[in-house]
Amino acid sequence: MTEFATDFDLFWAAFPRRQAKKDALRAWRMLKPDTELVQAMLDALAWQTRTDQWKRGIIPLPATYLRGERWMDEPPPQTSVIREQQRQQGHAWIGEYDSLTVWSDRTLSLR
Repeated sequence: MTEFATDFDLFWAAFPRRQAKKDALRAWRMLKPDTELVQAMLDALAWQTRTDQWKRGIIPLPATYLRGERWMDEPPPQTSVIREQQRQQGHAWIGEYDSLTVWSDRTLSLR
């Protein structure tokens, strides 16, 4: 017997916090996402799971993510791009603290 995954199953498998599945399924059914929207969610989860906030375990419940349309959030600026811009301006990188980068001229940048 072959088992086919639904779009919700794909979302559930990609989401790092697998709690309150019944509530998440209810939110999913209300949203009625098409294939394009499901792909947008999965694309957003790809970068969101790598953010400092999510790495620290501050992750919304799946239903909250769906109801809040969190796949529409903008990704944070890439730290490597910011570092390169600062280096080109002659600043040396000193260190990073959570989502803050400190430069030799005492300027700060958020990631």
